[in-house]
Amino acid sequence: MSEEELYDYSRGVWKVNENRHKAEFVLVVFRGIVREVYKILTWCQAGTSYYKSRDPSEIMVPKRKEFEGEKAEEGIRSKYINRSVRKYFAKGSRNPIKYVNC
Repeated sequence: MSEEELYDYSRGVWKVNENRHKAEFVLVVFRGIVREVYKILTWCQAGTSYYKSRDPSEIMVPKRKEFEGEKAEEGIRSKYINRSVRKYFAKGSRNPIKYVNC
């Protein structure tokens, strides 16, 4: 997956609660390992910003959100990339979102 595709598929389309406004970063996780870290610039209604890699029908979902962001600074990225987050997800957990104060 290219960097562009990773960003597009990671930033939306999420069913998130009000805690999202407190979040500073999004950690992109695959198989329990952090693959990328994005700094959140803003949250908006799903389908309101441009996606280069996704079909519009996938992202225009009512009551869902997407973030706009950028790669986190290198000091933050190096702290998390290639690290396990398995301890935050109970076995069988189906919710892909966790809010963690680190």
